Amino acid sequence: MAAEFSNEFMISIQQGFLDRMEFFGLEAKMLLCNVDPALQISQEEDLIVQGVDALVIRPADSEIAETLIEIAEQNQIPVFLYDCYIQEENVVSVITTDNYAIGQIAAESMGQYLLEKRGEAEGKIAILSGNQANSSHTERVRGFREYIQNVYPEIDIVAESSVLSEEKILDTTQDWMTIYGSELSGIYSVTDFNTVIAVEGIESQGYSTNWREENGIIVISTDGTPDSIALIRDHRLAGVVSQNAVKIGEKSAEIVEQYLTEKKQVNSFYYIPSMLITSENIDSEAVQSFGLWADWYRERTTGGGEKSWKE
Repeated sequence: MAAEFSNEFMISIQQGFLDRMEFFGLEAKMLLCNVDPALQISQEEDLIVQGVDALVIRPADSEIAETLIEIAEQNQIPVFLYDCYIQEENVVSVITTDNYAIGQIAAESMGQYLLEKRGEAEGKIAILSGNQANSSHTERVRGFREYIQNVYPEIDIVAESSVLSEEKILDTTQDWMTIYGSELSGIYSVTDFNTVIAVEGIESQGYSTNWREENGIIVISTDGTPDSIALIRDHRLAGVVSQNAVKIGEKSAEIVEQYLTEKKQVNSFYYIPSMLITSENIDSEAVQSFGLWADWYRERTTGGGEKSWKE
């Protein structure tokens, strides 16, 4: 049960899951609710009537998760959650990335970039914080803020915005550059889907996002989408803390198979590793071993055939 299928990250998670389920010979049905909680509840009820053996859910938002879990429990259907951080005893397993740690990685890289650029880890920065109903986004912000506060107290977070539309992201970024100008040293964006617009906003005000340039703004992002990887290669993004969308999907399928088919005891949480990708390391063996899911996505959507990180 997918919350959405509207961006490369979600498409890659879900396709990775479906590919792996097919590999295991298990039937999987995917339903999309387009981030509509009421529709997702209705879909769950329909699936239960159809007699499914398990529910693998990405909740439309954090608040609706409890209801979805309760309905499944009442019908004795095991629940697996993916790409979210929800602690519920009635969930078999949660497969996700450690979003708090992602925020910390982003904060550490921001501090190191400032140290290299200015000689001191200090300056004014801002946060594009994403969807406040999305636990992944709020955990990243919490990790980022707490790391800055504890490790780099001379870095001042002067602004934070949770705007979601492209128009408002552009307006917000332009406003920040107008208000703070060259005093704004960096921006942390919790999701790549804000970052591309933010980069455009910065550049439209006459500033660079190549952090090595004199007027360059340090922009750190999260996800590792094709667009952000292109910005990395073009030296217009300092770094992206990449999740591996395909691995999240594949791991989710593996845990379901172990639980349903092999009757194995599975862990309550599985964290898929993240990695900071920069223009300096993007072609390294370490990054290639980690896996650029953006390349996988391009191959699949341009007819390059199937590919699994296990192959």
